[in-house]
Amino acid sequence: MEKIYDLGMKRVLVEGGSQVIQQFLKSSIFDEFYIYVNPGILLSGTPLFPNMDINNIEYTGEIFGKGILLSIKSIHI
Repeated sequence: MEKIYDLGMKRVLVEGGSQVIQQFLKSSIFDEFYIYVNPGILLSGTPLFPNMDINNIEYTGEIFGKGILLSIKSIHI
C-alpha cells in the first residue's frame, strides 16, 4: 500500500471477502469500507469479523439491487 501511495494514488478499490477485510482491519490501513451483502450467501457465508473484539461500528445501509450495501465509516477494535 505504501508503494501505491508513493505513486500518487490516494484511493484504491479492493475487492475481496472476509479475509481481505480482516487484513485491512488488523493493519489499520483503511478510511472506509463499502461491503455488499448478497442475500444468496447471507446465511452460509463466512463471518466478516470472527474472533475480533469490535467495540463500535459507524455505518449506514441501503438496499442495492437484491442485497444490502453497507458503508462503514469507522470501526473501533
